[in-house]
Amino acid sequence: MNRVFQAGHYQLLLGKKNYVMGILDLVPNKFDTEELGLSTDAAVAQAWDMAAVGAAGISINGQPEQPECPAISAQEELDRLLPVLDALISDKFSIPIAVETQYPSVAYECMKHGVDIINDRNGFSSPDMIEAVAASHTCGCIVIHKGGAQDGDILNTIRQFFERQIQVLNASGIKTKRICLSPGVGHGKTYEENLQILANTDKLSTGGCCMLMTASHKRVISAASGNAPSNQGTAPGTIAADSIAQFCGVDIVCAHDVPEAVQAARVTQEIHRCRKS
Repeated sequence: MNRVFQAGHYQLLLGKKNYVMGILDLVPNKFDTEELGLSTDAAVAQAWDMAAVGAAGISINGQPEQPECPAISAQEELDRLLPVLDALISDKFSIPIAVETQYPSVAYECMKHGVDIINDRNGFSSPDMIEAVAASHTCGCIVIHKGGAQDGDILNTIRQFFERQIQVLNASGIKTKRICLSPGVGHGKTYEENLQILANTDKLSTGGCCMLMTASHKRVISAASGNAPSNQGTAPGTIAADSIAQFCGVDIVCAHDVPEAVQAARVTQEIHRCRKS
């Protein structure tokens, strides 16, 4: 039976192809979109550039990721997201659009505007977030694990969390094919825990769900590479981490450097095709 990930009116066939999702960061003064600011035109142009070089989707983020940066309100987040989202939908954007948020109200509003995937920073632990996404019959759900090991074993902790969340989402009417699992590299985990995740993604897969990894320019990559700058200086290290994760069964990697990530994904896919059991 073929595995698929339902992302709005798109379906990604899993197990035969490595996918790349481009990261479109709308947060001002971030390394990857410093020139972007909040310009809708520039954001839309970058999204189309990602699609043109082979991205299978884009993930739009309006919230600061660094722990030292305060979170913005739901309304501020919508003010950043909706102009870009509306412009892409109006332009008949050709690949799935994900929005990363922790606010159920933002998720609900973005789905009304045509988003295909909700990427919940809190792993769909909120009943309100589950209710918001359950109202759609097709919107994909990315379940991110936050925090470190609760029993000394990060892999077991994450797998148990995934199994619980799949049951909760299924009980709310969200089918397994709409669920994508992300182990949350960099989300409250130690250096060693992050490395264990990257080296053992095959042990985290459960329920036949899609598996997604976001290691792009994370601090663990900088540390593992000898403290390279956490921007373009970690691009080669990111490619290495993504390739290993894909070789171990990850279906989608999220990337800032999309052309390089797409090429690496294709090479990894071809090498894996020739692997003997």
